[in-house]
Amino acid sequence: MEEQPKPAPKKRISTFWFVTILLVVISLCLWFAASLGNFYTENILPPAETSQEVTATQAEVSQSTEATETTEVTGAPTAEPTPTEAPQLTGADLTLQILEEELIPENDPSDLVQRLGGKSDIPATDPDPDAPYEVGAAKTFWVTNVVTNTNFQVDTTLAYADDILYIWIENSVEYHQTNVDRLGSEFSEQIYPTNRAFFGSEWTPGIDDDPHIYFLFTGGVGGTILGYFSSADEIPREAHPYSNAHEMFILNADNLNLAGDQIRSTLAHEFQHMIHWNVDRNEDTWLNEGFSMLAELLNDYPVGNHDTAYIHAPDIQITSWGEPGESNIPHYGAAFLFTAYLLDRFGEEVTQAIVENPLNGMESIDHVLQELAIIDPLTGETPTAEDIFADWVVANLLGDKSIALGRYAYGVYPNAPLASPNPIVTGCPSGKLNYDVRQYGVDYIGIQCKGEWTLNFTGNAEVGILPIDAYSGDYFFWSNMGDSSDMSLQRSFDLTNVEGPVEMTFQAWYDLEVDYDYVFVSATTDGENWQILDTSSCTTSNPSGNSYGCGLNGASNGWRLQAVDLSAYAGQEVTLRFDYITDAAVNGIGLAIDNIQIAAIDYSSDLEADEGGWQADGFVRIENLLPQSFRVTLVTYGDEINVIPLELNADNILSTDLNLTDDIYQAVLVISGTTPVTRQSATYQVELVNQGK
Repeated sequence: MEEQPKPAPKKRISTFWFVTILLVVISLCLWFAASLGNFYTENILPPAETSQEVTATQAEVSQSTEATETTEVTGAPTAEPTPTEAPQLTGADLTLQILEEELIPENDPSDLVQRLGGKSDIPATDPDPDAPYEVGAAKTFWVTNVVTNTNFQVDTTLAYADDILYIWIENSVEYHQTNVDRLGSEFSEQIYPTNRAFFGSEWTPGIDDDPHIYFLFTGGVGGTILGYFSSADEIPREAHPYSNAHEMFILNADNLNLAGDQIRSTLAHEFQHMIHWNVDRNEDTWLNEGFSMLAELLNDYPVGNHDTAYIHAPDIQITSWGEPGESNIPHYGAAFLFTAYLLDRFGEEVTQAIVENPLNGMESIDHVLQELAIIDPLTGETPTAEDIFADWVVANLLGDKSIALGRYAYGVYPNAPLASPNPIVTGCPSGKLNYDVRQYGVDYIGIQCKGEWTLNFTGNAEVGILPIDAYSGDYFFWSNMGDSSDMSLQRSFDLTNVEGPVEMTFQAWYDLEVDYDYVFVSATTDGENWQILDTSSCTTSNPSGNSYGCGLNGASNGWRLQAVDLSAYAGQEVTLRFDYITDAAVNGIGLAIDNIQIAAIDYSSDLEADEGGWQADGFVRIENLLPQSFRVTLVTYGDEINVIPLELNADNILSTDLNLTDDIYQAVLVISGTTPVTRQSATYQVELVNQGK
């Protein structure tokens, strides 16, 4: 485990809120989310990083601001203000505005299976003709092995039943009836009312028109998985090949003991997912997972070492999930600590309002704080989600309730682990130190150089959304990102004067959750009957049951030319449509489209001038640029602990004096990228120079 900074004796605690004088200087059991649900695995703690031992030296921080005298003039006539037009946004700022204004549409499984799956008259519910059940009843269920992405059926027997819960156990699993009875009654008497009182209600009587929740205990779920809630089970069986059509969760008998605490934590966790699916089904995965882990805490169950895994690797993007090659272990810890911090700082009313808010992620937090007119007593203003995040990462460093009205520690979770600075700068002048940090990740840079220094910070001004630029020019269509969503593009074309072969081509870049999220191109001549059309790179593989035909899936690894045969529609008017359909958890960066052409009618759009006639719902026409923003805070340790938010200028540059003298023994620079939407990292440079140079 990392060593923690040696605490200084605290004679007095103060928090400073400064605007720096800005100078021009040189310039981030666990949970795996997948489409079927949110998968709980056994705790796997990565090894702790090592950092240099902290040596006690002392420091002093001084920041200066220029004062300007003002002279009040009385008795003079008041000039009428000259109206001015708001400046027109361009480039990165315009992209950010477009993304902030665009709503991500939820998908409608019944519409999708009828429009793209070719089925009709899908019912809203799928009642079980054999319900209600009595103990000893037999039933067959679908189960997913989330490691191999295979689906199989198991035969089970009902081992427990009350007015709320059925517990079904796969026939080859051995168990003690006493353990089943205790677990069933604990769910119905504690977990069920606790979760519902805080998070809301599951869909009831639900897809099966039965108020019972189904709990299946079976093996074969895969690896270290503990269990999952499957949103596919909330869909009629006619609309999804592997739906059980019950409100249910599946727990892994290979890894869980019916008498243990871990199975109880898992039930509380998965039940929150079931509730959240009903309350706000396209909530961002990271926030949904955070609330599920909060459910464990609210039920007084152990939360494992998820938080420690995060504290060992805090430079992860808390607002992202399921990055290729990246473990989700610390993400669960980060999401848990953040939701616990929200509850601790703002209480139940605000936290519950965020749960049920129809917006998603940080945007929902912003909306609730504004809607409830929450005022920060230190600033006198309504805080933003970004403000809360900046305070939270400092709380993870300090863990001290005596500072700033208690905002830098946890009350509901007082034993939270604390972060250590890494790296630590011990030699100054330091030279130019180059780093990167994830958006909504954090770097803690320790500074232990005795002397009087000027701290210079320079961050990059812009950042991309995609890891690749437009195929041509600057503009392209981007699908946006979201869970349980259906982002679409649609346009009609007149092919009545075309006799020969017709083909639409376009350039596509995509990063889609493998086996779960798909992009389809479809066509209709009457607005009702749609036909999925093959594209050059589409696949008919459908291990999850989420696909409706030949669709794009996985990663393109660069721009790929796609061709779609429209010859069947020659001589007719046809409407074409792109659908990017995501499931309930985890999504990639999405789909980008550029250079759309139908040569037979001389249609060509590189999207540079406009949308090319396409109607977008969720998709946006943008440049691959966003303004990069940062949060930078300086924490100094000595007789006092000072927390000093630093303000950057418009070019992401700041300069401030840092005096390591006999009063302060070290400083920690806390740095985060805070640009929304993108998953691309921010870069920055730190330099400590002698004052006056």
